[in-house]
Amino acid sequence: MGLDEYKRKREFDKTPEPAGTVKKHAGNSFVIQKHHATRLHYDFRLEMEGILRSWAIPKGPSFNPAEKRLAMETEDHPIDYGEFEGVIPKGNYGAGKVIIWDNGTYEMVDPETPEKGWKKGKLHFVLKGKKLKGEWVLVRGSREPRQWIFFKVRDNYASTEVNITEARPESIVSGQLVDEIGEKHRGRQWVTPIERELEQFGMKDAGRSPIPKIVQPMLATLVEKPFDNDDWLFELKLDGMRALVVKQESKIEMWTRNAKSLTQRFPTLTEAVRELPADTVVLDGEIVALDERGQAHFGLLQPRIHLSRAKDITEADRQIPVYFYAFDLVYLNGYDLMKFPLEQRKAVLRKLIPDNSGWIRFADHVEAKGGAFFKAVEEHGLEGVVAKHRKSEYQQGRSKYWLKIKTLKTDHFVVGGFTSPEGSRKYFGALLAGLYRNGDLIYVGRVGGGFDDRMLADVHKKLMPLIVKDRPFKDIPAEVRKATWVKPQLVCEVRFNEWTSDQKLRAPIFQGFRNDLDPKDCRLEDALPSSPPKLGGGPGEARRGGSVAEVPRFGTTSARPLRLRPVGLALRGGTPPKLGEESHKIEFTNLDKVFWPEDRYTKGDLVDYYDKISPYIIPHLLDRPLVFERFPDGIYGASFYQKDAPDYTPDWIRTEEIYSEDVDRHIRYFVGADRDQLLYIANSGNIQQNPWMSRVQHLDYPDYLVFDLDPVEAPFPTVQNVALVLKETLDELGLRAYPKTSGASGIHVHLPVLENTYTYEDVRIFAEAIASIVVQRAPEYATIERVVRRRKAHQVYVDYLQNIRGKTVASVYSPRPRAGAPVSTPLKWEELNRTIDPAQFTIKTIFKRLDKFGDLFEKALTDRQDISGFLETLATKRHKGYRRNSL
Repeated sequence: MGLDEYKRKREFDKTPEPAGTVKKHAGNSFVIQKHHATRLHYDFRLEMEGILRSWAIPKGPSFNPAEKRLAMETEDHPIDYGEFEGVIPKGNYGAGKVIIWDNGTYEMVDPETPEKGWKKGKLHFVLKGKKLKGEWVLVRGSREPRQWIFFKVRDNYASTEVNITEARPESIVSGQLVDEIGEKHRGRQWVTPIERELEQFGMKDAGRSPIPKIVQPMLATLVEKPFDNDDWLFELKLDGMRALVVKQESKIEMWTRNAKSLTQRFPTLTEAVRELPADTVVLDGEIVALDERGQAHFGLLQPRIHLSRAKDITEADRQIPVYFYAFDLVYLNGYDLMKFPLEQRKAVLRKLIPDNSGWIRFADHVEAKGGAFFKAVEEHGLEGVVAKHRKSEYQQGRSKYWLKIKTLKTDHFVVGGFTSPEGSRKYFGALLAGLYRNGDLIYVGRVGGGFDDRMLADVHKKLMPLIVKDRPFKDIPAEVRKATWVKPQLVCEVRFNEWTSDQKLRAPIFQGFRNDLDPKDCRLEDALPSSPPKLGGGPGEARRGGSVAEVPRFGTTSARPLRLRPVGLALRGGTPPKLGEESHKIEFTNLDKVFWPEDRYTKGDLVDYYDKISPYIIPHLLDRPLVFERFPDGIYGASFYQKDAPDYTPDWIRTEEIYSEDVDRHIRYFVGADRDQLLYIANSGNIQQNPWMSRVQHLDYPDYLVFDLDPVEAPFPTVQNVALVLKETLDELGLRAYPKTSGASGIHVHLPVLENTYTYEDVRIFAEAIASIVVQRAPEYATIERVVRRRKAHQVYVDYLQNIRGKTVASVYSPRPRAGAPVSTPLKWEELNRTIDPAQFTIKTIFKRLDKFGDLFEKALTDRQDISGFLETLATKRHKGYRRNSL
């Protein structure tokens, strides 16, 4: 026993491994270090008698009790070795890379002490680690005393399905994979260079001081336009949760901007902060969750915000890994840095976080070229840019020396009430949003979009306890005077297109609640954009422009063009994304080409429309095969239909091979995905979106059926009348349908049905029966005659035959290749009682309607209905020889 063999094998002036001593106190820690030396293996170490007893497990641990792992006994290691992660240089014993794969504590089951188990040759214990949990056994072999067997005991943690070494290959400390560990990664060895950096900037001259009390972090002022200025730095605006991080020796704290603790909610970040090479530190930054392209989205983070149970938090840490991007250093090792220039604070911060592949990362910036940087950020759908004066001190509260310029307009609003639901919508219609001005809550608009059924129920549950009699708003418009009022305690994040001239939100979409924000901090003057200040003077002042968008990527220190890029984020494995891979960029072409000559609308107008409408239309396209008709020279030029994605289609565009009996081959369909894909397709000259009625997950089972009311020469009021007869028929059956203009001269009526339940034949039979009843009730102006020449000019064709696999109609919110650039627009049923001109809904006017009503077609995705009973009735009547003219 002891460390003699350990020390004999190592030269501690040539290896970063700790020399260590035998500890006098008793402990019960364990550690597993993944060690890539000559061969990859796992070093399992149990603390006993002041040292770490050690075994090398070539294949690593397994949760499968049937898999017995060889564990070769090795020399004892010092307790300090349990904190070692880094590189053992070549020429040293055990040369290679080491990460802390798991650690925690253990408790003996049999015998009562580990020392007795060691002597006996069998240790039965419970592991309480980050990855390994439950009961395990180490037993010495009978023939070779240094050969042990390590295996899992059957308990609630045992599993034959999870390969833990494959599912969780990363370090629990740095988040890195073993082969990503670099020569620079040697734990606390960076303290000395950091101290030298502090001395270089004179940060030690004033002497040590207590950690400052940060009542409110430094906040940026909203401005409308980007700018170039040599005195400014420009960072990516991250779509996450603002956080202050405080480390005092072993004590770690994380706080929201309104002083709510986050320490227990993000245990991986807490442990990563603990490993920072500093004794005391205060960081300001953003907690983010990244999507598959390495872009931050608050929506990904939101499910973790309200968790409180340790079990739920642990599972969320595995399912939704988060990262902390530090953009400012407020305090370090006893020295207050708030009065020093930002560029110096960030220089020291870069030393503190030299490697950007772990859980804690340095938020990089570009200098001077704010215009080009903003353009690149905007092109790729990122949230915006934060401009910071390079000489700025760290000031608590909002400052003109930090500015934010947003590409996607989002902000935080106080909920002051809600309207009643209309039609088949449940719980509530829209949230009433406001902002404070001089102590008064000012009404800024209704937020009705962005909710599904579950969200409506959840939000309603939060609103109920807050209902009050008196309205919290100073003034309100007439249309919301009958609303239900609530205490102004909830803050929601909202995405919107723009502010109207009367300071109301245009096309607002609910993103979620923010419990990290104080309602009183949501102020109108902060939300309305202002002009950037002219600071610093000199030749760089207030210059706009810039040509090439050379910007830093997350986690890099060198400049390169910003690209959309997949980063291989393993959501379930928790491995940090590998940064540096590049993907394709949308090269927009011929944006000035006129597509609608009468209106002088261009291809650029089409792309801009799809950019703005994307939050509304994408849910209706998502996962559905798409059929296109491309108009490369505008609506009067030659056009062609396209199902097959060309060979040059970028890899990041979502496609699916689907077999077609019509052509006896597989067709590579585009599949509805996201905003970037929507813009790529618009750039190809495609005006109209035509989705299947089924999704790729269940291609043979549509989740809605459609009645296409198609006039021959009938006026639109006749189409409206047929639609109302159809509604009356469906109402009698207790079914709910949703109308929209076709974007041309007809009306589409959608009836959502249960997912993965009915075949196309089922919904076609049902639609035919309903269409037959409509014709029976309105024979003078409704028909199901398929032969066009046999239809009368004043009749409306009730087309049920669109309900066939592979057939499509124009999507809701899709533009049409017709004069005026009309859009397929959702309608309220009561609107059909008065004359409507469908041409009034265009790519230029649709957003005013969205401002007023929100997304009227949202329920067409979620209001799934059971038509099984009607189908059974139809089957019975067909069997008896009845005609399908009633149900």
